[in-house]
Amino acid sequence: MNHPNHCHHSDLVFVLLVVLTLLVALVVPAEAGLPEAHQQALAVYKKTKDPHQAINVLEEAGVKGVLDKKPAGMKDAAYVDLLNDYGFFLSETSDRYAEAIPILQRVISLDPKRHVAFLNLGDSYRKAMSRESDPRKTIELKRLVRHNYDSYVRLLREKGLQVALPERVRQALSEGEGQLRQEVQKGIGVQQGGIPQYELVMSKDQKVCSHFLKLFNDDLRREKAIAYDKHPEFTSIEWKRMGNVGADLDFREMEIAEFDINNDGLEDLVVKGQWSIHNELGDQLYIYQKTETAPPLRDSFGLAELKQYDGQVYKDQTYYLKAFARSGRKHRLAAPFVLYPFKFDQSFYISMKDLAHKFGAPENWHIVTRYQKPNDLQDVCYYRMTSIGP
Repeated sequence: MNHPNHCHHSDLVFVLLVVLTLLVALVVPAEAGLPEAHQQALAVYKKTKDPHQAINVLEEAGVKGVLDKKPAGMKDAAYVDLLNDYGFFLSETSDRYAEAIPILQRVISLDPKRHVAFLNLGDSYRKAMSRESDPRKTIELKRLVRHNYDSYVRLLREKGLQVALPERVRQALSEGEGQLRQEVQKGIGVQQGGIPQYELVMSKDQKVCSHFLKLFNDDLRREKAIAYDKHPEFTSIEWKRMGNVGADLDFREMEIAEFDINNDGLEDLVVKGQWSIHNELGDQLYIYQKTETAPPLRDSFGLAELKQYDGQVYKDQTYYLKAFARSGRKHRLAAPFVLYPFKFDQSFYISMKDLAHKFGAPENWHIVTRYQKPNDLQDVCYYRMTSIGP
């Protein structure tokens, strides 16, 4: 005997189950199962040694959707582990190793002490180098390989880890900087058409550091220099050129502006002076809180004002990159400095680099920092020139 009401009830239950399943699919993101997929991918790789199988597990779980943003509810350490292992699997392939490079760079920006990330990144560059036919690009890739392997070894030593170095690492590090310079002198360096670029080495704000890494490198490709005057981040600050600079100052020109350079909610008076050393122009910044005793915004400014209101951003001739202090390696900038305050995402920062590479220094650094008070800068991003400059 048929029971129509019973059939209708069953159909209703089935429909409700379908709707509920769809709602769950909409509410729960695809990457919600990534922690489990991560463990599964590790197990698959351990068993098969096939990076493609491990990659498939992660990509089917939605790993590509979280490369730029950590999933809600995932801990920072777990997120870095996930990206690192995904980058490692990609670096182990013969066809997708190039995809590992930006992922491993992000891992390093999130955890600059992640020594294995430098090893994996060096391996990725090494594979790219082995397949490169352009001599100019080969030199640049060789430098990137050596830089990342060197960072890997340095971090091992800092952590006191006794690890046998792979032969490829020992071989790359045995080829010193002198050999690279000899290759450049043969006529295949940047001066013959190579393109310098920055690599992000330290990041305390991924949004800021990624944005300016792209901005700086785009300028270097197009202009061979950073075009500060073409970006609203820099031009939004309205500088007024001072026509009557005190004769007792050694500045070629001075500019003055009003903005909240220390991000405390109050506008400050900022004076920028430009001076010359060895025919190269360097900058100095003087910061004054806008109080009744602060120097006025005017066309005349002399040594008396600068001495009376001691707001110099940085007095010393050498600026050490503080994030490396514990490593014992003293990376530094040396005066003359090139200083450009700018505004990004409603906050003010200072772009800071030096001209030391023009005087034969082996390193070329560019940093983004935040001004707190005189001689107190909070570094946000470190960029290192990874190609051979002109």
